[in-house]
Amino acid sequence: MNQNETVTDDISFVEMAKTIVIRKWWFLAIFILVFLAAVGIAYKQKKSQPIQMVRYSSFYSVGYMAPAYTFEPLGAIEVEIREIHAQKKNPNIPVEVEHEILRMGNLIKIHTVIPNSENTEKYAKEIQEFHASILEPVLKRHEKLFNTIRENNTGKGNGSNFVTTPSSILRLAQKTEYSQSTSKFPPGKTIMVGTLLAIVFGLFGVFLLEFILVVKKSIRSTN
Repeated sequence: MNQNETVTDDISFVEMAKTIVIRKWWFLAIFILVFLAAVGIAYKQKKSQPIQMVRYSSFYSVGYMAPAYTFEPLGAIEVEIREIHAQKKNPNIPVEVEHEILRMGNLIKIHTVIPNSENTEKYAKEIQEFHASILEPVLKRHEKLFNTIRENNTGKGNGSNFVTTPSSILRLAQKTEYSQSTSKFPPGKTIMVGTLLAIVFGLFGVFLLEFILVVKKSIRSTN
């Protein structure tokens, strides 16, 4: 970059700064309009009534073959429950499967979330039976595997040295009521994003209006 280019760039930045200062009322007008729109959206979000939801959670403990190894990988069990058994039993009942070895250890958590209504209790038994049915094939397979491992190790005289923990269903369809916001963004975040957009739109609007004025002036001088 040569000296002339550096001087030109400096002048351009100076002119931009001067334009903002001269047209500061344009900037403030656009900023206030956008900011007020953001505040209005945030107020509407705050006043909107949250949706009352009910979560039914079932907990499945996967057995251990040894102190640090589960019968099967938790991810494989998740896919089996969600993609095979749940779809086969009733694809109309929503189901989410959660596991995280560091936070939940050998636990697999199954959720079904529905809106809270007068018919919630009516669906509770159906959901409980649904959770039991999609866990049943996994539990039966693990029981068979547990018995086989125990028999093999007992026959070899290693039963006391080889630790084996069976799989089990700890809880079926535990009910939890909670409120869910109808908006993805909380009001505070909406105002923060709105403030940033107000600054951006304010600057853009100033330069756009200034460009239009320059073009009009140029056309008049040409005529």
